[in-house]
Amino acid sequence: MLGDLFAALRTSQSGLIANQRALSTVAQNIANVNTPGYSRKEPTLEQRVVDGNGAGVDLTQLKRTVDEGLLKTIRLETASLQEASVRQDYLGRVQTLFGSPESDTSLAHTITEFQDSLESLALEPNSALNQRAVVRSADDLAIRFRELTGALQSLRQEADQEIGTAVREVNDLLTTIADLNDKITRNGYAGQDTSSLQDQRDQSLDQLAGLMDIRVFRRASGEAVVFTASGRTLVDGTANGLSHGIANQLSAGASATGGGVDGIYIGEATAENDISGEIRAGRLAGLIGLRDTTLPDLAANLDTLAGGLAQTVNQIHNRGLAFPGLDAVTGSRTFADPANQAITFQGTSDTRLVVFDGNGNQVGTTTMRTLLGGATGTIADVQTSLDAWLRGQGHGTASLDADGRLEIELADGRTIGFRDEAQVNTPGAAAADAAIGFDSDGDTAVDESHTGFAAFFGLNDLFAADVALGSAGSAESLSVRADLLSAPEGLSRGTVQWDPTRSLTGAYLVSSGDGSGARALATAVGEGTAFAASGELPQVTTGFADYAGMVIAHTASETAASESATARQEELVETLKQKSDSLRGVNLDQELADLMLYEQAYSAAARVMSVMQEMFDALERSAP
Repeated sequence: MLGDLFAALRTSQSGLIANQRALSTVAQNIANVNTPGYSRKEPTLEQRVVDGNGAGVDLTQLKRTVDEGLLKTIRLETASLQEASVRQDYLGRVQTLFGSPESDTSLAHTITEFQDSLESLALEPNSALNQRAVVRSADDLAIRFRELTGALQSLRQEADQEIGTAVREVNDLLTTIADLNDKITRNGYAGQDTSSLQDQRDQSLDQLAGLMDIRVFRRASGEAVVFTASGRTLVDGTANGLSHGIANQLSAGASATGGGVDGIYIGEATAENDISGEIRAGRLAGLIGLRDTTLPDLAANLDTLAGGLAQTVNQIHNRGLAFPGLDAVTGSRTFADPANQAITFQGTSDTRLVVFDGNGNQVGTTTMRTLLGGATGTIADVQTSLDAWLRGQGHGTASLDADGRLEIELADGRTIGFRDEAQVNTPGAAAADAAIGFDSDGDTAVDESHTGFAAFFGLNDLFAADVALGSAGSAESLSVRADLLSAPEGLSRGTVQWDPTRSLTGAYLVSSGDGSGARALATAVGEGTAFAASGELPQVTTGFADYAGMVIAHTASETAASESATARQEELVETLKQKSDSLRGVNLDQELADLMLYEQAYSAAARVMSVMQEMFDALERSAP
């Protein structure tokens, strides 16, 4: 009898304890009804059995109401959302930087202003106001190129800094996840509740998924093993941290493959541990794509445009001259081995050199084929033969400076002009571009072709750049020739003209009112030009201003696409989260119903305990 009473007492006590814990769980759920990341806990009651007989009730581990498959989907879509979001942010800033094609500050508008100034100069070539306007608009154009490219490089630098910040956040999260894994495993083996720790770990995994695409595997012990999408281990017992060296400055030519940009390494910083190319989603993926592809492609578009414009303008500017000619010139092209590097005039092309007096009248003339004694000669041959002719005629000198650049200086108020012609040694022959083949390594094989003698040497460029025009960084370093900025009257406005009526055989001259050079410049800037494929823009033939408009339109299209992708992903992620929250979130009606149920069960168990106490008291009173 007494044993049965003790068994009943222990059974009712287990009911009190189990329902008390269940009530505590309900209270915890209600308290966290608005807590982000909290998953509703369900108390699981289990019959206690001793020697095959019922012995009350136990409250086992609390059950989290989560759908792991749904959480996995949310993390995958969150990674895509964060990637699209960071692209939207940066591209929106680029679009603001580039402006719209019709904007007064857009690159297309600046090119059009340059063309308009050239057309005005062609109408009044002697106007100092028009000359200054051309130089000013050319300088504005170069400044705009430098500003845009510099801004793109600054955005690349910012993206690289954000990558460094994201890597630190990843490492902090990996350490947190590894620490929570350890606590969950230890508490689980000790029979303690781990549901709250699992909630914390899920929140860290959610944050990690926003930074990079991950995969999670759960062991029976409760430990979560984290991998990259490509299978690299991030957390397995311990955290395998990432590393990335932030660049102090990114040049236009800096790239992940070419150098200047550090990788993202897992473990030791070696090439095989670089996972930069393996990160396919998340904020890191967006930043890497911007830094290594999107922004460099836009910079390449600017380099293509700046290089094509400067090359076209320089070629025609070299073909012309200011009145009454050029009194001193220094080429922009350098030659490392002028004694072996050679040029060859192709076909019947030739270049006539004409020396003028202060009034633009011819005082001496010859051709390069005549000086070279044929169609071919080394760079040194060009310099020595030209110097011998100038000195012999008392016109001036020609030399090569320390960098191998051709220098020509005229004496006694004389000037020089260059006229590319289609026929050999024929005064007054129709002007045409001289086709020049260049042997750059001394093996007599033509490996480059150029148009125009003065343009080949860069004797009268308008634009200058620190690197080869059209190559990486040319837009970033584009500038107007320094002496033209201070003396706009040096602009090429006319060309060397042939007058068959002068003297008995005709003569060359430079006219102060000749605007043919300026007209040729305006026409070249406005007409179609062949652009090679650059970045994401295809090969195309169009005007310079139109190409600038294509760059702007492409940027606007990419921005719109990223905005649309971000909006879609936001809607998808929000829908998935609502579905997950409906399952894992706290329903107050349900909790209140459970509260009443556990309260009643607790009261009943307490009543049983009270009855047991009364029975024990009765036994004690009846004892002898």
